[in-house]
Amino acid sequence: MSNIKYTILNLNPGYDQWHIIQKEQTLKNVYRADKVLKIISGKGLNLSRLFHNLNFKEYECINISGGMTGNIISHFSEKEGLSCLYYRITEESRINFCIIDEYKGSVVSYNDPGPMLSEAECGTLIDYLKKYIDKHRDTNIVISGAPCRGFEIEGFQGLLKNIFESGIKIIVDIAGQWLKVAVEYPIYMLKVNREEFFEAFKLDAFTFTEKLKRFKKERKIDILIVTDGANGCVAYDAFGKGYYGQMIDITGGIYAVGSGDCFLGGYLLKHSYGYSTEKCITFANACGIANTRVYGPAMIHLSEITEYEKYSKVIELKIGRD
Repeated sequence: MSNIKYTILNLNPGYDQWHIIQKEQTLKNVYRADKVLKIISGKGLNLSRLFHNLNFKEYECINISGGMTGNIISHFSEKEGLSCLYYRITEESRINFCIIDEYKGSVVSYNDPGPMLSEAECGTLIDYLKKYIDKHRDTNIVISGAPCRGFEIEGFQGLLKNIFESGIKIIVDIAGQWLKVAVEYPIYMLKVNREEFFEAFKLDAFTFTEKLKRFKKERKIDILIVTDGANGCVAYDAFGKGYYGQMIDITGGIYAVGSGDCFLGGYLLKHSYGYSTEKCITFANACGIANTRVYGPAMIHLSEITEYEKYSKVIELKIGRD
């Protein structure tokens, strides 16, 4: 059994439909799908699905859900066997579409911005999360993705402050203005995409200089991981050692949605069992690769993941320049 538990905050979940077109369409403006994949999503639910598929039970996912779409999300999570809680709101949760035209070789995604929280709902959400935190001091909080619209920066700062003052470790996978706010607090682990990291801090992690190590130290981040798809990842562990998790001889893939979430899930799972940073990166990279081979985020299992571990090479960074 793992010594670490995770509580995942999925603050803007969705219901996705993936329409897969496999043959030439006869009508100009009407597309008929040959297959439809219906799945619940949001970074936190993707992470939860990976944990579930790998038989990791030490997690719970808190979702903001509303309307009939929220009911669908709840139904699907129960059907999958995911460990979820729900904070209900008035407006409808989001519905997203992905059109995959295998005949033409094209992919188009349409993402709903999601519901708008009222001021009252934001207040009661913060109270709900504070009560949860007070009762679960033995967990690690994973903030996975940005909140719903209407949840303001001040509320997010208050949430981070409550978690930090409770002595609970914070793990963050978020972008934009939320990322900038998150690093104002001591974070146990920050996992972020290379492009998002550069946009927020004007720092390219893949130039392999001392600047990234200093950023980690100055921001009081224990573990910092910056990912870049097929280019792998750069990671600094809690002891200040840097690693480059390189992808070797890997090509192809269907669709990358959820690969970053699978990477994080794979890393957290191995980390919770006390594996070395190199082992955590290798498994995390394999999770990300495996996810690109299937339709739907985190629809992967251990046999598929271990097949791709051989494509990840981890080297320790020797950095001595700015």
